Amino acid sequence: MDRKWFYQDEGFTVYRTTNNLFLVESAEGDYQLFEANPHKINTLRLMKSADRHNNALHYRYANDGELVQIHDDAYLTDIRLHYDEITQTLTVGDPPPRTRRKNAGHLYL
Repeated sequence: MDRKWFYQDEGFTVYRTTNNLFLVESAEGDYQLFEANPHKINTLRLMKSADRHNNALHYRYANDGELVQIHDDAYLTDIRLHYDEITQTLTVGDPPPRTRRKNAGHLYL
């Protein structure tokens, strides 16, 4: 790590690497790894969070910068996020299929 700051009032330490990755360590041993957000100047985005036993969650982003996946190392926890462009709403998991009714109420997917 290139630089280190300790925030006594808040009880955490921030480390900065030479390639602008930031690691926040809490007094309890929790860690959050941040990188520069390529879509918003002067902001960071969360890449990984872990506890002192290295139980971790990883955060993946689409090319447009939206968070699309949260998973653990073994993918036992795997959350997929889908955004609807028209309504600007978020769906967790598989998005519902698009449906339409035709002729006497039959349902088509």
